[in-house]
Amino acid sequence: MADSTPKTTLAPGGRPGFRPAAPHPREEERLNSLHSLHVLDSDHEKRYDDLTRLVADIFDVPICLVSLVDEDRQWFKAHCGLDARQTGRDLAFCAHALHEERFLVINDARQDERFFDNALVTGPPHVCFYAGAVLRDSSGLPLGTLCLIDHKPRQLDTAQLERLERCALLVENELIQRDALLAERARATLQANIDPITGYSLRRRYLQRMTAWLEERASQGALQVILVKLQNAERLRKQQGVDFYEGVLQSLSHQLNENFDDEGLLKGRVSHDTLMILLPRDQALHGMRWHRFVEQPWLLHLSANSRPDLLIGAGTFVSDSMSAAELVEVVEEELVCASEWAPKEKGVQFADLTDNLNLRLEMNNRFAQALRDNELCIHLQPIVTAGSQGLSGQEVLLRWQDKNRWIPPIRCCASPDTRGWMRNSISGCCAEAAPC
Repeated sequence: MADSTPKTTLAPGGRPGFRPAAPHPREEERLNSLHSLHVLDSDHEKRYDDLTRLVADIFDVPICLVSLVDEDRQWFKAHCGLDARQTGRDLAFCAHALHEERFLVINDARQDERFFDNALVTGPPHVCFYAGAVLRDSSGLPLGTLCLIDHKPRQLDTAQLERLERCALLVENELIQRDALLAERARATLQANIDPITGYSLRRRYLQRMTAWLEERASQGALQVILVKLQNAERLRKQQGVDFYEGVLQSLSHQLNENFDDEGLLKGRVSHDTLMILLPRDQALHGMRWHRFVEQPWLLHLSANSRPDLLIGAGTFVSDSMSAAELVEVVEEELVCASEWAPKEKGVQFADLTDNLNLRLEMNNRFAQALRDNELCIHLQPIVTAGSQGLSGQEVLLRWQDKNRWIPPIRCCASPDTRGWMRNSISGCCAEAAPC
């Protein structure tokens, strides 16, 4: 069987060089544990820096490090007396310490056959004395060391070694608690972005997931959207109470889940009263009995003005240029408009948004192209004071002519930054008054 021990190298001058440390017997497990802490390449943290300064003072050494050893380097989570944040693993004293039970102590590296030709000994930081107490994870695997370095020979007695070990335990606790704290923060962040009533993603997380979801399905053609809006949300809260209101939302989500349970769907509570589902393929929606959403047995005893009123919009669309936030904004705007024209039956308004959505999206693309091609025209419009009939200023108007017709502002689907001002002028332009 081939010898896996690294071979002795020759340093400049022909002297036998140091032997880099062999991998730990459980190297893969050790590395997995180290990476799971998410500490490598993290920012400075004051408590680690304070610990290394304290330990350096206790042992009266110029350098103290919290060193973590990964695949090809030792990285310093804290470094007192040394500017470097890392060195190569092949030079690392700490890589040798991983094979020790508790400590690795080198009283004079210049006299040690493993290190006398190490570049860290012969050059900066001129390591002469080294004492490293092994840092371990919760299962006992070594991750690195808390180490002391001096430029002259030193020795530590038993009491000092025990003191160094106790200091190392403080660092271990910090690493383990940091891992637990990060895990708890991750759980809290996830919970904060999941609606506890419906189990759907809240708006921020929904938009984050939607970005990736749209990218994955960019080549699949048409997508479908469903929105369910509780029209009389405020009245229900006041008349029936918060618990009742939340029960209605929960019932709506259960009904949606029964009809749309594919794992590939994207479900979100995009506002306090609106649920949204994105589907990666067409599904039969027109034949659905949407009014059954408000015909639940536990709602039937309510008077007519106390039952939930729903506005449901569904549509098929193709979008290859809008961001998730822009798309949700457009869909919500079309749903609000639909409340004015969608027919109502048994407390439910249902609107097919397909034509309006696709027109909006098409106009958005055409308007963006018009901006890129500089197709908007500048018009100057005088402002006349009604009383004196005198000229008091002028408006600078941007107008867009598409296919030989002027496009009114309400039809302009620009980006959120431009959509607002495009709609502020009934002339189809951006208007800004300037004094004469």
